[in-house]
Amino acid sequence: MLADPPVLEEHYIYYQPTMGILYLLGALQRAFSPTEVELRYLQGFGDLRDHLDAVQEFQPDLYGLSFKTPMARLGYRTLAAVKERFPSLPVIGGGSHVSIMADDVMAQTNADACIRGECEDSVVGLVQSFSDGRFRLESVPGAVFRTGSSLQHNSPAPFRHDLDAFPWPAWNMIDVHTFPGMPYSKRRPYLGVLVSRGCPFRCTFCSEPVWKIFGRPTYRARSPQNILEEIRYLYDRGVREMRLWCEEFNAASDWALELLHAIADLGYDDLFFNFNIRGDVMSEPLAAAMAAANVWLVTMGMETASNRVLAGVRKHVTIEKIENSCALLSAKGIKIAGYFQFFSAWEEDGRLCWETPEDCRRTIEWALELGRRGLLHYMFTSIATPRPGTPLWDLAVRHGLLRIPPEQPFSYLAEGMNLPGISRAEVRATRLHATFAKTRLAVQNGHVNMPVLFRKARRSLRV
Repeated sequence: MLADPPVLEEHYIYYQPTMGILYLLGALQRAFSPTEVELRYLQGFGDLRDHLDAVQEFQPDLYGLSFKTPMARLGYRTLAAVKERFPSLPVIGGGSHVSIMADDVMAQTNADACIRGECEDSVVGLVQSFSDGRFRLESVPGAVFRTGSSLQHNSPAPFRHDLDAFPWPAWNMIDVHTFPGMPYSKRRPYLGVLVSRGCPFRCTFCSEPVWKIFGRPTYRARSPQNILEEIRYLYDRGVREMRLWCEEFNAASDWALELLHAIADLGYDDLFFNFNIRGDVMSEPLAAAMAAANVWLVTMGMETASNRVLAGVRKHVTIEKIENSCALLSAKGIKIAGYFQFFSAWEEDGRLCWETPEDCRRTIEWALELGRRGLLHYMFTSIATPRPGTPLWDLAVRHGLLRIPPEQPFSYLAEGMNLPGISRAEVRATRLHATFAKTRLAVQNGHVNMPVLFRKARRSLRV
């Protein structure tokens, strides 16, 4: 049984099934027949009692939980609760948080092991090791487990360059109508297709440690032909909007053009797409190919209205290039959603620098001005928060910026940072200002996914 944390315990973003889990289930389906290994995906709907009841009903020989840092506190609680209720059940932690913080997970919970990195080969090897009623972790790539009073750390699985060699996600194990999709969408059902892994860029705040476990950018893309087959499969199952999951779709322009032309050739006029892009790798032919392939929305990391801040967080883009890309896309009828991050921090010659409330207000006003010019249609906003495995995390540790409540273990990291001279009231005021701007743009441009909007509002009220 592979599981997501129960969302009703601490409401987190749960727009889509967890791709990592679906890929692991796909690898297990390829490696074993249903008579050899019975699989279950325990999705995150419900509360902890529902979660434990589902484990009780299935009676698995192995339980694995995947989670990211924003839901780490809930992940730790869930691991502990499952192990307490089922003490003889092998309990394993995985996911991006675990890949960097495996030692902390093992110290703060009674989990039997963690697995770091890309785990398709590891989980198959783990299941193959099962004999005499137990799993043998000694030879499982990426495993971190207890040996007496210490931890053993196995090397991660070898780096896989050919993504086409991986099996597809286990789409047969989910109902395509279950998940709500992203906050802005055009059609339902809505699902995502993973088209690449990793990122060639090094933004200081990037929280994708799974891809960076080898200490270098690890960008790889699937072949357009392989992606196209999966798109056809999901379309035949009724999916009518797809998010092409990637860090930056236009990181490799020739590959992006080839894939977009192939999608357009499918002739699926009722199938719509969206994805992330860089703000500085845009051309008229690429924008035209997006429009021809029914790409109606792109999401772009705009972050701030300050070129100094963009340079400080190593975004390697300028606001002028961002505006130029927005103009090319908007001219083709493609809507743009911007990611904005407030109160970023960086170093200049070893000196701590950070965004002020005035800087953040300028960013919000810039976003509204782009909206008036038809160059921005939606906003995603956040307060800059260090994530393990990122340069921002290291900076926050050096300067004592982490907001870890003393009554909590690391499993809970409060949003934002303890920046000099920045009060929590100023942060809250910035969030409110940004929410107003975000709502204004969404109302003007439509295609708001109302079930997701209500869930986000409920979560904000709880916070």
